[in-house]
Amino acid sequence: MPQFYYEGELTPGKDFVFSRKESSHLKVFRARKGDKIKVFSPAGRFEAVIKDFLNEGVLARAEVKINERPQKPKIKLYFSFLEKNSFEEIIRKASETGCDVFIPVIFKYTQRNHVFDISARRERLNEIMLSAVKQCERTSMPALFEPVNFEEIFSMEKMPLIFSKTDWEGRPSMKLSSVLDKLEDEAALIIGPEGGFAPQELSFAKGRAFFISLGENVLRAETAAAAACALLRALK
Repeated sequence: MPQFYYEGELTPGKDFVFSRKESSHLKVFRARKGDKIKVFSPAGRFEAVIKDFLNEGVLARAEVKINERPQKPKIKLYFSFLEKNSFEEIIRKASETGCDVFIPVIFKYTQRNHVFDISARRERLNEIMLSAVKQCERTSMPALFEPVNFEEIFSMEKMPLIFSKTDWEGRPSMKLSSVLDKLEDEAALIIGPEGGFAPQELSFAKGRAFFISLGENVLRAETAAAAACALLRALK
């Protein structure tokens, strides 16, 4: 049963009309009158039935609300500004694998030409998140916050997880499974830039974070972000 988006409030038994954009998606999907679909909305997810195809959109009726428990822990992903395609890939894949909040970070090794005004591209990034939510049948839309500097993370988060092969002394980082019992309601994950964490950043995080390994291979930032979110969701 495919999932589509309605931007208004829904209740069981309510008739509603999809936006033109979402109606076109339904038509591309070759939906027909009487088809059952899932609808994601600010009020949650519903099972719905298509009633008619109108000039201004597709008419449907919400039938049953899908009751689902919120996933825990809430995942907050701190990640570096990257070139456009890689940045968008992190938003897309981490949305699919369970990220709830995205916070871009300016690290020492972040390339300054990759830093941009979030508000200027928020519409595009929201579309990517929405597409991911629909595709993987999530129950909630992730949030995208304004950027912060690396040091600011530690004034907002208590013992976040830094995904790095080694800690500040070059020792192998611990496995994610070793800190799972410390992650209940929230988990803050930190993924470094293309050049990795600067030694000063690792030293600054000493005693302020858990250093976590994703294995022996060196991963691209977008791969590490998706893997970290997916592993935490699966293990918790």
